[in-house]
Amino acid sequence: MDRDNAQFCQMTIQQIKEKVSLESMQKFPLNMELLEVCTSAVIDYEKAEELLKHGAEPLGYVEDAEGWPDNLYNMIVWKLYDGQNTKNDYYNITDLFLRYGMDIAKPAVPYDDDWVLNPIGNYIGVKNDCMLRTMQLLLDHGLTAKDAAEAWSRQISDFVNCCGSFSDEGVQIEFPDYVHMLMLIASYPHVLDNDLALQREIWFSYNQGRCDLQRFREWDWYDYVVDCSHCDRHPEVWHSHVKIVERQTSKTVWEFGVSLSPEAIMGKEHWA
Repeated sequence: MDRDNAQFCQMTIQQIKEKVSLESMQKFPLNMELLEVCTSAVIDYEKAEELLKHGAEPLGYVEDAEGWPDNLYNMIVWKLYDGQNTKNDYYNITDLFLRYGMDIAKPAVPYDDDWVLNPIGNYIGVKNDCMLRTMQLLLDHGLTAKDAAEAWSRQISDFVNCCGSFSDEGVQIEFPDYVHMLMLIASYPHVLDNDLALQREIWFSYNQGRCDLQRFREWDWYDYVVDCSHCDRHPEVWHSHVKIVERQTSKTVWEFGVSLSPEAIMGKEHWA
């Protein structure tokens, strides 16, 4: 993004603003005040709710310090990730915003995958169980397959395109969160039924009938084992074979490959 070109920036900002409704633009002061409240070191939830009652929009129009347009919730997710807030603030703010009608699929500033990003894509930056609980809360409130894909597909893209390796301590920490998030998202029929890419990613056809997917909403019940013998450059995430193991029984209840088909591992006869 060429933010150093002043003329280009001004044109882009104007084009984004033209897509925002007059009603949302008029709520800009309220939205900015709510942004400040929700990104403070200690969040005043009573004040936040008061602003929502007065018309502030959870996905309303805001601007960053340089004047770039964004949606309120997206900017909060970014700022909480960069700040020192407690891990529960993600969940608490999301819960509050959902109670006041937040719908990820209906932002005041339309997503464009370049300048205005879907906030769900930023959940890959949250490295604790609060991310999982917040994702589950959003899914319980009807998060669409398209929006949920912003989380799991961006994460796996980062692993694959950045040549993630299990010898990297960061990947060792992040990969379990990815597996838990992937299977949590897949446990919602309204998401899985409408996302063929997700079905392929978790080897749904191969594993179907093996385990009730809704059990994966209890992510503490499971561990995982990774086989990197199919990787071109051991031990890469790309082409790794993941087995999910139930802690109580030590049984493998699900398996899938990262950008790897079942045929490549089991052989075509087994797959058939």
